[in-house]
Amino acid sequence: MARQVRKTVLICCEGKGDMAFLEYLRSVYCAARENPPKVKVQQAGGRGGNNVIQTLLGAAAIAGYNKLVALIDTDVPPDTEHRDAAAASAVVFVDMSPCL
Repeated sequence: MARQVRKTVLICCEGKGDMAFLEYLRSVYCAARENPPKVKVQQAGGRGGNNVIQTLLGAAAIAGYNKLVALIDTDVPPDTEHRDAAAASAVVFVDMSPCL
């Protein structure tokens, strides 16, 4: 029998409230699946969307993830330079409006 390789997902969010919400969603949706993806939630420590993208791309450079997701609050959106750099790395953006 061939060994199955699990998919990996890195989700980067801005603050503690966002991280608690994502941890809850991970526990609900990954527990019921037979072969769930390995989902890692990382907190950027606030300071807006630019910091979320920088933290996400920095963590992705160290370890290889199959999917990168940036959960960004819309109160301080990232500038076009950071958004273009993330789009080049195939980052999926989830804009939160209203913010947590």
